[in-house]
Amino acid sequence: MHNATLAIYVAVEVLDSTRISVPAPVYSIFMFAFATIWGLVLTRRLVRAPQAV
Repeated sequence: MHNATLAIYVAVEVLDSTRISVPAPVYSIFMFAFATIWGLVLTRRLVRAPQAV
């Protein structure tokens, strides 16, 4: 989240372009969505895995 905020700030304030700032929040949204999905997949696989005694 901090990197996206920094990227937006640099694009808007330093480079003075809002078009350049668009990829940062889009990437952040996809990153959080895919991280959540991946976490759910891993959690469900670990719960289903048989435990060795």
